[in-house]
Amino acid sequence: MRTKSSVEGISAARSRGLTTVWALLLAMAMAVLLASCGESEAADTETADADTRAYDYGTYAEWDADSSDEVVEGEFYGGVYESWDENDSGYIDDDEFDAGVNAYYEDYDYDEWDADNDNELDESEFEESVADTGVYDDWDADNDNAITEDEFNKQTS
Repeated sequence: MRTKSSVEGISAARSRGLTTVWALLLAMAMAVLLASCGESEAADTETADADTRAYDYGTYAEWDADSSDEVVEGEFYGGVYESWDENDSGYIDDDEFDAGVNAYYEDYDYDEWDADNDNELDESEFEESVADTGVYDDWDADNDNAITEDEFNKQTS
């Protein structure tokens, strides 16, 4: 069981890296956009923002498993996991990992997240690894330990 001080320490550690993670995400999206277009000029901001949000997250109602009008941390990890498991196999394979995780995090590789080395990233392995990134805290803009529909929409639209 986590103590209050250990939870606060984890939360603080997660928060420190969030700005860097999202800055890298935007830079990576811009680089991919420029490379795919074969242009040396920067794309306009609206196009870049649309491309960084192009991933199909599903709906807020799908993530809010208990219909409580808030997405708590466990529901958040489940929602991200379901959106990355593109073929609905119940695990994330290497290709899905590349499509989802590498689009958001620069220096992670599949083998680091696949703790049992079975080449199937299950929901438990995924949740633990994503929790280590601290991305939930970034989505929870008001830090109330729940993602509202407005917070969800800001991140996915």
